[in-house]
Amino acid sequence: APIAPGGATQPKRKTLLNALVEIFWRRDGGTAAPAPERTATSPLSGEPPHPGRLLLAEDNPVNPTVSLHQLRSLGCRADVAANGAEVLAALERQAYDVVLLDVHMPVMDGLEAARQIRRTHPDDATRPWLIALTANTMPGDREQCLAAGMDDYLGKPIRVPELTTALARARLRVHG
Repeated sequence: APIAPGGATQPKRKTLLNALVEIFWRRDGGTAAPAPERTATSPLSGEPPHPGRLLLAEDNPVNPTVSLHQLRSLGCRADVAANGAEVLAALERQAYDVVLLDVHMPVMDGLEAARQIRRTHPDDATRPWLIALTANTMPGDREQCLAAGMDDYLGKPIRVPELTTALARARLRVHG
């Protein structure tokens, strides 16, 4: 098998990814939830939750792999940025409909990135829909994210049903 960066073989990387996906798709009862179908539909509209161009900002190397897999299972694709500064640079190069922002990142965290996006894109019609991604799920964390300029909030680990619903809300905003 080919050797991947860090010395891991491709089969080991695939096994790790499959294990992580399995963990993130567990239900509260401890049984594995089935992988969503490729044509998953939004609970709000009955249509696929695809809201347009997506940008995912995550600094941990495992999280984007899992999140991109989840997004692909919903029929979505996303570009990836490693921090808020990269998000701002990506938004200068092209328009995105939705930005999924990890709250805790080096260089520039998601909260500061959201504030700057709100300043540079004051028109709600042209500003991307901002979804906070955070392991902080204590009382007040959601409000802190919304106060910084986020439009929505997802706790980690991200679960496909919640991701589907958040993308459906973004789709309603983007496509009316």
